[in-house]
Amino acid sequence: NIYIATIADEEAAGFIARKKRNTEQSENENGRGTIYLAMSDGRYLRTVIKGRLQIPTAVITLPQIGRICFADAGFEAKIECADMDGKHRDVIVKELIYSPTSLAVDEGKNNRIYWADPKYRKVESVLPDGTKRITVIVDNRLPWAVDVFENNLYWASKESRDLFVQDKFGRGRISILASNIPNVHNIRIHQRFARDTSRAISACSQAVCSHLCAELPLNTYTCLCPDESPQLDDGSCAGATVDELPIPKQCECQNGGICQLNGYCDCGDFEGEQCQKGSTVSRQVCRLLPFINKN
Repeated sequence: NIYIATIADEEAAGFIARKKRNTEQSENENGRGTIYLAMSDGRYLRTVIKGRLQIPTAVITLPQIGRICFADAGFEAKIECADMDGKHRDVIVKELIYSPTSLAVDEGKNNRIYWADPKYRKVESVLPDGTKRITVIVDNRLPWAVDVFENNLYWASKESRDLFVQDKFGRGRISILASNIPNVHNIRIHQRFARDTSRAISACSQAVCSHLCAELPLNTYTCLCPDESPQLDDGSCAGATVDELPIPKQCECQNGGICQLNGYCDCGDFEGEQCQKGSTVSRQVCRLLPFINKN
């Protein structure tokens, strides 16, 4: 499953402008931020969080404990968690937070949640119940996007346009991994063991749900129906089922190639669909260099 956070563009722009001016809140104090649940291919959209949500900027899943957590950069900025079906909402951070822009979870360390707040120039972390909050980074380069993998914290700055790595507890030196990255909004580590694979089988893998299944705390689950599709007495949904949608084209770039949005590789000095061959142009230039240098 996937979770999708949305807000109307005009409302987001209005909230941001009013926050900058420190003026009155809008008449709609609950905001129009919404979080949806859907299958990973986009089928069966269901609203799970609505109300008391203004500018949702990030959503993360904590499948070990059957919860989701999300950041709200509205007037009442906060970090909030709920069961994966949207019930039992709890605000876990509401003090000294202004514009949380991204979230990450360290599944190997009690599901500790990390967030960046460029207004306070910080990266902080907290446990899912709101306890043991700590400041990990204070940096004038305005941390914007964060992720955690093993013992490392990765964070990106829109101010300096750099990608940094350091100890996830804020100890030791900060190293620059990449520079000149324009307009970064989010970073994610894609690696085989980036998520906890030691969990028992998902509760939903044993479920017989006609449309959607959401994991819940204590290794339980609930069957859900898409919006405007009533749930019948037997737990199934009145709406028709839809065939699985085709998977978008994926590229497996080699030799430092970069996967583009259209599914093709930008190969730089290499050639081939997956950048598997050295560039003939580069080889020709290398052959010519000794003669050019002599002249």
